[in-house]
Amino acid sequence: MIVGIGCDIVAVARIRSAIDSHGARFLHRVYSEKERSYAEYKKDPLLRYAKYWAAKEAGYKALSLPRPSGISWQDLQVEYLPSGQPFLMIGDRVSHRLYAQHGPGEYRLHLSMSDEVAHAIAFATLERTITSR
Repeated sequence: MIVGIGCDIVAVARIRSAIDSHGARFLHRVYSEKERSYAEYKKDPLLRYAKYWAAKEAGYKALSLPRPSGISWQDLQVEYLPSGQPFLMIGDRVSHRLYAQHGPGEYRLHLSMSDEVAHAIAFATLERTITSR
């Protein structure tokens, strides 16, 4: 069952400005070590950082948690299936909040991301699966 959707678009210049202003402190606060490593491996890391920002924002919107929720940027992480399909890994704090808000079940955040020279966009869908005993 779909329990939430979220979409976000970000100007790449906004992420560039944050990195220029706050440097490693920004990168370490927002992105996991794995995300940073993957972004730096790419030809244009800035585009990857912008896509990950949009993905996390879209994911938080799909969660529909009240603000402030006590959830950090690191509680959602962009990961990839062996096929290359991206998804958002849900951290423990998010899992507990989802359980409290929607009840028991398995939660997945499906993800689609894209970018152009000046913008990155992401769409996230929160799915809840209830397993029968």
